[in-house]
Amino acid sequence: MARTSSSDEGFQVIRAEDAVGEIARHRAGALEVMKRMGINHCCGAQLTLNEAAAATGVPLEELLAALNESARPNVQPRAAGAGTRHVELDVRDDLRSGREPLAKIMAAAKALGKEDVLVLRAPFEPIPLYKVLATRGFAHWTEHRGADDWSVFFYRDASVAPTPPCRRPRHPCHLHRHTRR
Repeated sequence: MARTSSSDEGFQVIRAEDAVGEIARHRAGALEVMKRMGINHCCGAQLTLNEAAAATGVPLEELLAALNESARPNVQPRAAGAGTRHVELDVRDDLRSGREPLAKIMAAAKALGKEDVLVLRAPFEPIPLYKVLATRGFAHWTEHRGADDWSVFFYRDASVAPTPPCRRPRHPCHLHRHTRR
């Protein structure tokens, strides 16, 4: 997305010239706001928010305010204080070199203490990782620092209940061996 405006806490402001499709794909809560206001994120994906607002008769200022409010993070990263440790892991070079950093990320997350925060630096927003770590009881807060530079703060949160591991076989051959008699 071509956004340059940001507030003091690193939140990237959604602007009139941002594309509907990009906002719908990359901003949590934006899709619901667009649906509520009658903006079609599928057929209108190539339109700017300004064009989409004009086409649907929605006041642009109202649309931008609703989108920015829905996308604003409601959780700030836990501050370093008594008993809190920020563990920094920068995987930008790994990814640029073609190395898969998932094992390194998972090991770092597993080693975190109850009050620790994993600060992951990546060249893109690691959206699939959010769900993976949520299954282990982690919440996150994301900061887009600039082109190819994201910081994600992962921390344990009592409101994010870890999900039990899947008990299904991992491979069809495994299932076949156990059902064949």
